[in-house]
Amino acid sequence: MDRSGTDDASARASVSRDAREEPVAGSTASFVQAEALVVEALTQSRHARRRLEKADERIRNADARSAEAALVRAAAEALAEESELLARHAREDSEEYERALYHYQQLVRHRLANPLQIILGLSEALLTIPDIDEDRQREMLAMIRQQAVLLGRASLFDTGQQGAEERELSAEPTIEER
Repeated sequence: MDRSGTDDASARASVSRDAREEPVAGSTASFVQAEALVVEALTQSRHARRRLEKADERIRNADARSAEAALVRAAAEALAEESELLARHAREDSEEYERALYHYQQLVRHRLANPLQIILGLSEALLTIPDIDEDRQREMLAMIRQQAVLLGRASLFDTGQQGAEERELSAEPTIEER
């Protein structure tokens, strides 16, 4: 082989040795780069995992707040219903009180007005009718006294006795007509 052939072979051997060495040196650099990429990928993966965990925590917190909001809403609705019920009961109690007050006023009028009307009527008759005999006058005065005693015993503020006394009332006329 001539010198050029030797040079060619030696150049080829040199190139192939360099080529063999170069990949080894390049492989180390590539390995370091790959290792750096893997470390960076792992770091990014850890960061992504942390972000995901934080997002999951935010979602759990949001779910908890949503559940709390639902509980608060349910409690508010229950309170509103209870308030409406209490208002309805208060209205019914007020209406019942008004009815009871009306009946009480009617009872007081009855207990006061009836004896007073008898007293007024009999005293007016005694004053205006000149020729009433003495027995009739005594009878009328006795009725006036009886009605005054009834007024004195009227238990307008003792509600326990009102029902019992009402049952004792009779429908008989108090003045006999002659």
